Amino acid sequence: MDHRIGTAHVSLYVALLGLREELGVRGFFPVDREEVMARAKILGRERYYGCLRELAEAGYIEYWPENYPGKRSKVRVG
Repeated sequence: MDHRIGTAHVSLYVALLGLREELGVRGFFPVDREEVMARAKILGRERYYGCLRELAEAGYIEYWPENYPGKRSKVRVG
């Protein structure tokens, strides 16, 4: 058991897995923050970004943030 990972991390990971399956991709895919937050039932942006960062640091996902307006960050799960 990984003690760094809590329920919000698991919820976010499952939401990302579901989105990946819906899109039918295996590599990186773009994520819409509001959609993923709603799926994961995460209410705060700070918590969302913190969980993304922590999942990436723990090696569960790869996360490529995008800081330009109109561009989507990319994630690879699994």
